[in-house]
Amino acid sequence: MDFKKTNTPIPTALFVAALVFALFYPSVGFEFLRLDDGQYVAQNSLVAGGLTLGGVAAAFLPYQYYWIPVTWLSFMAGSTLHGMSPWGFHLESVILHALVAGLFGFILFKTTKNSLLSALAVLLFALHPMRVESVAWITARKDLLSALFTLGALWAYLKYAGGEGRRWLWTSLGAMALGCMSKPVAVVMPLLLLSADLWPLGRQKKEGWTALLVEKAPFFALSLVFAAATAYFQREGMATLGSLSLGDRLLIAASALWHYLAATFWPVGLHLKGREGGDLLGAGGAAALFALFAALTALFYKIRGKAPQFLAGWLWFGAALLPVSGFFPVGTSYMADRFTYLPHMGLFAGLVFGSAALLREKWRALAAFSVALALACAAFGVATSLYLQKWRNSLTLFEYFYSVSQSGYSASLLAGAYAEKKDFASALKFYKTALEKDASDYAAWRNMGVALGDSGRIIEGVSAIEKAVSLAPKDPESRYALGVGYLKVGRLKGAMAQFEAALDSDPRHAKSLEALAYSLREDGRAGEAAAVFERYLLVSPQDGKALREAGILLAELGRPAEALDRFLSVLALSPRDADANYNAALTLDRLGNIGEAEKYYREALQIDAMHLRARFNHALLLEKTGRVGEAATALSDFLKLAPGDPDATAALARIGARQGR
Repeated sequence: MDFKKTNTPIPTALFVAALVFALFYPSVGFEFLRLDDGQYVAQNSLVAGGLTLGGVAAAFLPYQYYWIPVTWLSFMAGSTLHGMSPWGFHLESVILHALVAGLFGFILFKTTKNSLLSALAVLLFALHPMRVESVAWITARKDLLSALFTLGALWAYLKYAGGEGRRWLWTSLGAMALGCMSKPVAVVMPLLLLSADLWPLGRQKKEGWTALLVEKAPFFALSLVFAAATAYFQREGMATLGSLSLGDRLLIAASALWHYLAATFWPVGLHLKGREGGDLLGAGGAAALFALFAALTALFYKIRGKAPQFLAGWLWFGAALLPVSGFFPVGTSYMADRFTYLPHMGLFAGLVFGSAALLREKWRALAAFSVALALACAAFGVATSLYLQKWRNSLTLFEYFYSVSQSGYSASLLAGAYAEKKDFASALKFYKTALEKDASDYAAWRNMGVALGDSGRIIEGVSAIEKAVSLAPKDPESRYALGVGYLKVGRLKGAMAQFEAALDSDPRHAKSLEALAYSLREDGRAGEAAAVFERYLLVSPQDGKALREAGILLAELGRPAEALDRFLSVLALSPRDADANYNAALTLDRLGNIGEAEKYYREALQIDAMHLRARFNHALLLEKTGRVGEAATALSDFLKLAPGDPDATAALARIGARQGR
């Protein structure tokens, strides 16, 4: 049987990309999720500011334990193109997933010349229900970008291996760097290239593994750089070796591997998993799982002569899982469906092409196998379509997760969704459920405290957040929440101490920097407030309100040149801001730049003719420059809007005296 239907990979790539786009397109109408979408996108001033010079520079700074500048730049480009509504970000995710599928299909066909098997392998990957988490969750954009650049690196490497020049090797290295700057999981690129050398390229037979390893030296070096940087940035978020034993880590890794394998072939009841012991295998189960993994590896190695695809795909799968194996848990999850985005590519390609290789001379069996794969693709598509609808908004998603798992983590997520809807009775009910299942869940204590405060039970809320801080004293979110609680009960000094404690754990914690700056200003410590505003603006350079407040403080501190820079930054973001134009005018006036000051006064009044401070100070500027007639007219017009104003009355009298009246 001959599956070689075409000599070009483009039809295969377009077919799978279109099918994938159509399946996931309904997610374009979904909302932001109360699951990091706020801090990553919806309430992120860096993203909202779009692609500006300051914003681009800030994107290359670490944030939330990650250094992922390419991901931030993609979000910023999105806000520039379509604003901050969720539909645009969802559409971009769908397009990116379709591009990944298309490029994957292009590469498979280019190297195998088999359009049908290439399409089936790609569709098994791209239509699988485990893709939903990466596509429907805006925050998971980094999976899509990292995979896209990883495939780009592979494509460039294939051109190099095909003899098209060493420049393609450096192009591949550059694409790998972009993948790492999207999500550090791309550090496995040299191992993925070695698996490609085994199949489909078969280079190990001609070159030998030693030469291939030496050839990958630049890739391994780049991997070490990004691995070291990631370990540094995630040093606070990463579970330390002291908090988890080697045995615990092996149990986590085995449990994650079991989940990924089981869910790959039976994707039923998928849901987000937290750090809960019920998800973990016992020692016996972990030992059996590792034995199975070793046995499969040995089997695939044994049959590598007849079907190298199995071993290559299996090595890709294992290598791509290494950074997300759970051995070094970060964040709230030991395992997640989105972690299989890159690994599944190798697994499905190896399964499809390896099985076809074994059945090469058995035409009936090969045809039946192809039909079975097509049916599996259809089944995955139906399951994905149904699962996708659960991700419509936070409430529908977390209600589903809780119905499936009944876990404390899902109860806490559901409580947060109810709190977002101002249904505090339901929120508190599920927070209590979460804490009954795990009383050490500091995030549940913190969020319950916030919900209590928002519902008017401020003292109880503060008490709950204090419990969260006692459980996780280095968690900056809990410290920040406690600081806000203290502000609500009038404990300004205590609030500032909490914000400072949050910044001890995370010096770039934006909310704590902002809150501390405003608190210091309220406490009359203008110099310290100005310094903290400057730190905050390094993290959130697009926050117009903070820029204005920093400018006002700098002006009060007798630093007008610096103040002017902040006001002009506000105007760069919002040129039609009357107050910003007025502040710039007043500062320029004090600096003696009269011509520029008048320009900004006039701009402020053109935007808002009722801007009284701009009217009054513009009149004084006219007087200062000797245009007393115009000044008198301006002051008379001002007094019509603000009758009896003593300063304007005195100024008009002074001008009248100068005119001899």
